[in-house]
Amino acid sequence: MAEVIREWSKRTGGSAIVICNAREARDAKAFWPLIQGVPYLPLVDAPLRPLAARLSLLRAFVGNDSGPRHLAAALGV
Repeated sequence: MAEVIREWSKRTGGSAIVICNAREARDAKAFWPLIQGVPYLPLVDAPLRPLAARLSLLRAFVGNDSGPRHLAAALGV
């Protein structure tokens, strides 16, 4: 996923939102340096309404088959 984020930013000048829970954020210590230099917003344990608000502003969503992905699709992202 880090490679996708880096390439997206390089090609579009865009930023990324990284959605995870607290345990995933803690366990992903090797991930964060891989996206160094890319503007990103970590959303850790985000409540549903703020998550939906952020997702509604996106141009695209790339991610696993998960709740946030389905929410993004429902929002037309």
